[in-house]
Amino acid sequence: VLSIINLVDTKLIMYRLQTALGYSETYANILYGVYGKTLTLFNLPAAFVTPMTISIVPAIAAAVVQKKFAQGHDIAESALRISAVVAMPMGVGLAVLCDPIVNVLYPNSNDAGPMLLMFLGLASVFVCISLITTAVLQATGHELCPVWSMLAGGVTKVAVNWFLIAVPELNIVGAPIGTLACYVVICIMNYIFLCRTLHERLHIGRCLARPLLSTLLMAVVAGGVYAGLSAVMGGDLSWKRVALAMLAAMACAVVTYLVARELLRRGWYLGFDGPITYKNAAKAPEVIAACPAERILLETDSPYLAPVPNRGKRNDSRNLPFIAARVAQIKGMTTDHVAEVTLQNGKK
Repeated sequence: VLSIINLVDTKLIMYRLQTALGYSETYANILYGVYGKTLTLFNLPAAFVTPMTISIVPAIAAAVVQKKFAQGHDIAESALRISAVVAMPMGVGLAVLCDPIVNVLYPNSNDAGPMLLMFLGLASVFVCISLITTAVLQATGHELCPVWSMLAGGVTKVAVNWFLIAVPELNIVGAPIGTLACYVVICIMNYIFLCRTLHERLHIGRCLARPLLSTLLMAVVAGGVYAGLSAVMGGDLSWKRVALAMLAAMACAVVTYLVARELLRRGWYLGFDGPITYKNAAKAPEVIAACPAERILLETDSPYLAPVPNRGKRNDSRNLPFIAARVAQIKGMTTDHVAEVTLQNGKK
């Protein structure tokens, strides 16, 4: 199904670039060529996950035939967890370091390249999750369910591409946004089918929470290291300097991800302080949203880094309610609940 949709999509992209935006065939081919280059990187995470889908189908099918539903459930959750451990850091890493990756691997490419890779990197995570959920549905005897999911995703992709590629500010960037929307829809529909067909619902949060949190921490480090090295080296970077900064950021990202995974596995906690209330705290809210409340601590970093509205003043524990309020806002909880949970966390 997706192969047919992708074939139609290829023709659609070229058609919309030329008819809706008035681009020449030559320029449309240049844009599509850059898109094709980034698709190579987009397919990389799925290449690691696909062999797993091949192996879990007979294992789950055997468990279902023997009516060992708990065993089949455990295999499915383990496969989903492993795929997330592989796909999330790879996909998010491609998105965070999209600019240096494109400029190093494909120098002098069209300027749209990094933006294309950013959306495709995020989409690759959902591709891997869709592969696993599709395999589970097939193994449990519900082969038609993924077909409906792929049809819905394909229609979404074509519709999004049709409208977004026609937006001059987006043009070819509308294509990876359509791809992202396609696989998000497939994942959602597959999960709905799994909830309706399995004897025991998959615990998505339990499978994805730790990889997601570790990945977000990795993303913060990767982006920060690359930005810091770029600033130290100067704004106008040569190919070698960009490559060096990129490799250093990747190395730090890998170490951060592995350490974060191990610390979370051992039951360590994450502390948040005043800076999460600042306007420039871009990544902290994502980390807080992904972190289970049972793994959060509140800190002051006294006497510095007072939260808003006391930023710039001497910091002490009287400012903790402001930090708790910000955590509560991000996680959709009450401030009193956050205060109680974090208090109990601190006593452990």
